[in-house]
Amino acid sequence: MPTAQILTIGDELLSGDTVNTNLAYLGERCRRLGFEVVRALSVRDRIPEIVAAVADVTVDLCLVSGGLGPTSDDLTAEAVALAAGVPLVRDAASEAAIAAVFAGFGRPMPDINRKQADLPAGCDVLPNPVGTAPGFAASCRAAATSPACRGCRAR
Repeated sequence: MPTAQILTIGDELLSGDTVNTNLAYLGERCRRLGFEVVRALSVRDRIPEIVAAVADVTVDLCLVSGGLGPTSDDLTAEAVALAAGVPLVRDAASEAAIAAVFAGFGRPMPDINRKQADLPAGCDVLPNPVGTAPGFAASCRAAATSPACRGCRAR
């Protein structure tokens, strides 16, 4: 049976301000898809902690939840790019999709939301039908020589 890890990101999860419902949801979905979840980890909104958690992945699939918003503490894309050894790049299609969400509300997109279209180079973009931030699937270059970060997914 393939194995999975769930990495949830956010100070609010560790302080008790927010119940980590994403962990339960993702764990259940993994089981339904035939993955055995062997590890779950929550880290703070700190780039070194996110990079270390991503670099420590030794499973077939790592699902990452949190940190894709527009604020200064939303650091997942940047941290995964660092762990993968690739730059962040602005994805024009994602930027247009984010702008379309705001247009649907009759509002221009705030400049702060453009950050949500900055994704690790070479990733597969996962469109978000219910919000602004797209998800992405990325693999670390280290995967060629070690199991670290094989199939890491962030959403």
